[in-house]
Amino acid sequence: MTLPRFTLLFLLATATMAHGQSPSFNRYTDDLPQLLETDAVTVMARGMTHDFAAKICGRLDGDVAATVVAEVTEWRKRNDMFFRGASAALNEIGDRHLPVGGEQAKQGYFQSVLVTTAKATNQRLMKQLNGATLDNSVLPPEAACMGLSRMLHDGVGDFKNTPEVTRALVSYMQRKSILSSNTR
Repeated sequence: MTLPRFTLLFLLATATMAHGQSPSFNRYTDDLPQLLETDAVTVMARGMTHDFAAKICGRLDGDVAATVVAEVTEWRKRNDMFFRGASAALNEIGDRHLPVGGEQAKQGYFQSVLVTTAKATNQRLMKQLNGATLDNSVLPPEAACMGLSRMLHDGVGDFKNTPEVTRALVSYMQRKSILSSNTR
């Protein structure tokens, strides 16, 4: 025995509203696809990874620490437009939560992105820096810190050199005039 389509749609709409969402709410709309959200979070995670690594490598003191901090600072400046684009995209996606849950829902979205990003960053750093994290006082290997410094200096980690990570974000940034098409 099958339910008529109308009844099924009615039950689906009722169930959706019972969970505090309007039937029209969809954070993966045509203008803000899931790929854009993934790209934006990836950009923020990489930035967080390099920032955390610079702080951890700073424990070494001396030239190594100074070099890593300087390279991360320069890398961040070179990639600033991508961070601005990622931030704008995540804000716009977060704004989609306002009609269904207000500012609290938007802040909940940001909190979930931050927690997920920080957790992934911490795990990545533990592997790359032999257990050193912001949560402990383990000294990272000098070679790993110098490797990071060289990679950043050479531009290998620049977002303009990794289009597979920012394809949807670049289109979004061009639409929003954050990035001109000839910059990329």
